[in-house]
Amino acid sequence: MSSSAGQATSNTVTIKGNPNLANSTIYGGYNGYYSNDTAFDNFVKGNTLNLYSKGLNAKNIANFENINFYLPADFKHNDTVLTLHDTKDTDISKAKVAVGVIDGKAPKLEVNERVNLLHSLNAKVIHPTDMSNHVSLMQGVSKEYTLELKNDEEKYLYALVTKVPKKPVTPEEPAYKENPGVKSFLEAELSTASLLNQGVDLTSSDGIKAMRTSYDEQYGLGVFSVIGGSDIRYKTGSYVDIKGFNFAAGVSNSVLDNSLVYGLFFEYGKGEYDSFNSFANSSVVRGSGDTKYYGLAFALEKELEDRFYIDASVRAGRSKSDYKSNDFNGLASFDISRNYYGAHIGVGKIVELNSVSNLNLYTKLLYSRLEGKDVDIRGDKFSFNAIDSIRTKLGARYEYLINNGFDIYTGVAWEKEYDGEAKGFNHATNKSIDAPKLKGDSAVLELGSNYQTNSFNIGTNLQGYLGDKEGISGGVKVEYKF
Repeated sequence: MSSSAGQATSNTVTIKGNPNLANSTIYGGYNGYYSNDTAFDNFVKGNTLNLYSKGLNAKNIANFENINFYLPADFKHNDTVLTLHDTKDTDISKAKVAVGVIDGKAPKLEVNERVNLLHSLNAKVIHPTDMSNHVSLMQGVSKEYTLELKNDEEKYLYALVTKVPKKPVTPEEPAYKENPGVKSFLEAELSTASLLNQGVDLTSSDGIKAMRTSYDEQYGLGVFSVIGGSDIRYKTGSYVDIKGFNFAAGVSNSVLDNSLVYGLFFEYGKGEYDSFNSFANSSVVRGSGDTKYYGLAFALEKELEDRFYIDASVRAGRSKSDYKSNDFNGLASFDISRNYYGAHIGVGKIVELNSVSNLNLYTKLLYSRLEGKDVDIRGDKFSFNAIDSIRTKLGARYEYLINNGFDIYTGVAWEKEYDGEAKGFNHATNKSIDAPKLKGDSAVLELGSNYQTNSFNIGTNLQGYLGDKEGISGGVKVEYKF
């Protein structure tokens, strides 16, 4: 921007590769009429310079509030990021400096090794006035080094790697400290496991109910579909918020004089999540992404004597998810695909209260498994273990028939998760990651209705969750009898 008035702020200049800028001055903001005007609020504020290579050359740099040095994978002791050729001093007195290593495969830095950030060949470097004594350098996403910025050489802005104070051990610990924020990656794993649990809940409740009522006693075959949406927070040690929907559609039939109903389902689910982690003596890490699954399920329900019943299902399919966070001195992201499996078994009894109402007492055991997978995140290798979820649900549902085609119901249940732990291993530090988990207790409150004609059955439902799982879900089912 070239003007005698106005602002040139909040600009970003990013340099990658090895461009020849030895005769060029890189500006964040510039006043073409008054080249000596460097007013902070007009030409410096919010301007950012990102440098992604070493061995760069420029005439000079000016008017940047933030200067970020991203050291490449081949960076080594005493290499220089940017060499300046101007005969005028380089004034970065108003700048804030940050240093990072993008690739986790970069050579390990040792204590007292030197990182040359700026080197002015023919003039001075006017160092930052508000220069922090220490800055954090992140290698990959797992290792954090502490560097001390130095201003004792007038032609350089450089930093020395310093030893992080730790309890003395033998052999001596490395200069880096582990980044606890990598736990956030496992929170993303729990978001997929949670969406799968919502899917088995849909299959084992409304799915089986739709399967049971959709078949025709005379002709057998029935077609049904159920869909549910949810907005739920899972307490995992920190928390994960998931918004999504689950869908199942299938065909049903019966045998044994209609006492055994079975069905084949296609199931699909899709959601988006946000995770939050905070750590002692560390910054907050927020992650987000999308997750989905698709697969097949088989279910059945058998009527027993005295209004007892038993139901069960098995399921298998494929899941895909992604993750991104800007809280790792830059973007950390990954995509992952793997298989899932699940099953449930339930028993219950219908207690007739009178001619228009009954009480459905039930208990269920629900299981799902999300397979493990290795991923590479900015050069750091991680192994995500399989996640096994084992839950029980004990509940009661009161059903009231308003007329021959319309009934309503309300219910309450207690759900307990016994496992749901996301374990992982960080190969960059050769250590296990602190594992978040879904384990805990939740209360479930529900309300719903069903409307039936000769061929169609349409139902709606709403659930609320309290405890280690908080939020709401709801859905619609549609059934058709041939």
